[in-house]
Amino acid sequence: MTKLAKKETTAVALPVENRSWGSENIDASDIVIPKLLLMQGQSKFVAAGKARAGDIVKSTTGEVVGGAQKGVKVIAFMTFKEWVVSEKNGGRFEFRFKESVTPSNINDSWEFTKDGNDWRRDLCINFYALLPSDIERLQTAMAKLDKTGELPDPADALLPVVLSFRRTSYRAGKDLISHFAKAASFHLPPAVSTFELGSVAETKDKDIFQVFKITPAGKTPAESISLCHTWYNTIKGNGVKVDDSDLQEDTPKQTKATAKPLTKEVDLDLNELPF
Repeated sequence: MTKLAKKETTAVALPVENRSWGSENIDASDIVIPKLLLMQGQSKFVAAGKARAGDIVKSTTGEVVGGAQKGVKVIAFMTFKEWVVSEKNGGRFEFRFKESVTPSNINDSWEFTKDGNDWRRDLCINFYALLPSDIERLQTAMAKLDKTGELPDPADALLPVVLSFRRTSYRAGKDLISHFAKAASFHLPPAVSTFELGSVAETKDKDIFQVFKITPAGKTPAESISLCHTWYNTIKGNGVKVDDSDLQEDTPKQTKATAKPLTKEVDLDLNELPF
């Protein structure tokens, strides 16, 4: 009788603890958190044909996530305020730098003169948030990994976004701040509620411009609140780098001599990332 040789597999198992080999020396300052930008008629993604006025896009990729017809759901879990400071040059205000709002500067004049030039401060309310659509994409990838062993696409990893409200959109930011205060009155985190971020066109002096609007969109699932808490601890403890390329758009002629850092950044512990 002929014996059949046992077929041996050459597949190599990938232990979970070894799957991230090669990433040990990542520089945390290279990790960029995108903003959700509201497209105006002159925005670069509109000019490139990737979006339309009123669309809401991720600043790092140009991905359209919502707009006037259908907003994007967001779970805001943390907030901070900044001054965006601009200098008038040739009839227009150009971005110069940002600074945190503090008790010592909260009452500073919004318009002032420096070195004979006109300057302007814009108060900006910012929020860190997770998108339910991004959470769902992560959960689908992880479920497929558990069921079939198929490795996820790194693009499906979960990163927060930053919502930034200033000037004509500032009132939408105040609506979201009001929610934070209401949640705190019940000793609850703001992430308990989900909102829809949309846009609406407004007209002033015959000019049409887009403005953010924010509306309630129901309660947040417990698992999503947990993910928000993980990112809250990461940001509060170590910080992240926020993409401020939209501010640089306002300053096409800025030189190295006058340019200042366009990012909010400190060290980030990669071991605390929730993916």
